[in-house]
This record gives sequence, structure tokens and C-alpha cells, in this order.
Amino acid sequence: MVEYLSGKQYFEKESHDDFVKVAYYGAAIEENGRVLDTLSKMIYDNEGLIRFSDNIIQGMLLSDSEKAHDMVMDILKTSGRSEGLRQSIVEAIDFAKISVYIRFLSYIHEENLIRFSSVKRAFMCYTGIEEMADNKKAKIIEQGIYNCLVGDDLNSYLQSDSALDLYIGLYAIATESLENALEYIEKAVNDVANYQKAVMMLFILKCNLKVPYRYISKILDKSIDDKILGIILTRLGDQILFDHDEQKVNLL
Repeated sequence: MVEYLSGKQYFEKESHDDFVKVAYYGAAIEENGRVLDTLSKMIYDNEGLIRFSDNIIQGMLLSDSEKAHDMVMDILKTSGRSEGLRQSIVEAIDFAKISVYIRFLSYIHEENLIRFSSVKRAFMCYTGIEEMADNKKAKIIEQGIYNCLVGDDLNSYLQSDSALDLYIGLYAIATESLENALEYIEKAVNDVANYQKAVMMLFILKCNLKVPYRYISKILDKSIDDKILGIILTRLGDQILFDHDEQKVNLL
């Protein structure tokens, strides 16, 4: 990998993520000090850095190297007007261990980086709450994740009457363990209102293929009837998360 990095000043942005590359870069950074030294030169000797490999950023965050984490934080702090570079970093923190995720989340919150459109897009990307969230909602989502992970408000979000708060609470659990989030849903789904069941099922659908079939089967068998599933599948995007809070409509 050192040979691959040699002589490079920056990387062009890849068109897609490649987790095999990410895992390889993470392992190489941990096992070979020369790789980290080479990356350090690329980052600190290249004033006004505006491009860097998404996969290498993700690998640096995935690794256990605190020095690599520090480098990515330094890139974020000096990203200036480079919206693309800032977005690449903020989207990549979702690859990191929970302690690293919380470190970057705290910086984003303290510096109000959610004001940047690139950071808004990144939060929408890894929470699965896509373009339906406007600027105001993006701030609420970022604040909620911060409250759950940095503060001590997770239980209050999970018990909230707000559909959006419940979704944020489930996401906060999943940042550390998706299995824990699914187990919470399995235990709680029989005892909540229909719109909350719909939010739980929406969360599972947003996880795509990462959810083991046994959880989907159990939850569907327990209490998700055709009416609830139909609304989840036919409503536009994430509308279910916002209609209940803003319009106070009876979804189900």
C-alpha cells in the first residue's frame, strides 16, 4: 500500500464505496506504520486539501489507530469551503466504532456544522431519513442523535409520542448494535400504538439487507398487520415520520 500511496498528493473522489477496500485500508493502517506516515505527509504537506479518497477516510476511521482518527478530524476542521470533502468525512463516521462516532458527533454539534448542506445530506444518508427532511428537521435529527448518544436522553426518545423521536432513538441504539435495536423492537412492538409499530417497521425496512430474516419474520408475525405494512410501503418516503408530529393526524 505504501507503494500505491507514494508520490500522490491527493485522491480523486471515488464514484462508489467499496467495503473490501475500506477494510483493507483499515487493516493496513493498523499493521504498517509506514502507511500512516505516508498518509500524514499527504494530509499535512498538502495545504488546502480539497480531495481525498472516501474509502481511505473510511478505512482510517474503521481502524483502531487514534492517530488516524486525529488526522481525519484535522481534515474536517480545515475543510473550509470544501463541501465535498466535509460530506465525505461526516458520512464516513458511520463506519467507525461508537467511541469514534461520538467524538466526531460532538465536534459537529459543538461547531454547528449541521448548518452546512453537506453535513445535512450526510445525516440524511446514514439515518436513512432522506430528502423529505428540510433544514429545520435536519437540525432536530442531529440534536436528537446527540441527545441520545452524548446526553442521557435515549429512553425519553424511545418512549416519546413523536414518531421522529422514536425513529431517532432506534437509530441511536443501532449505532452501537443493530441487533440491540431489533431486540428492542421485538420486545416493544406489541405494546405500542399502531403508528409506532409503523415507525418500527419503517426502521427495519431502512436497514435493507442488514436485518436477519428471523427478526423480520418474528415482528411481522407478532403484530404488523396488512394495514400497517401497506401504509409503510405506500406512503411517500419518510412522510410517516413527519405527518404524525406536524399535522397530528391519525395515521392508523
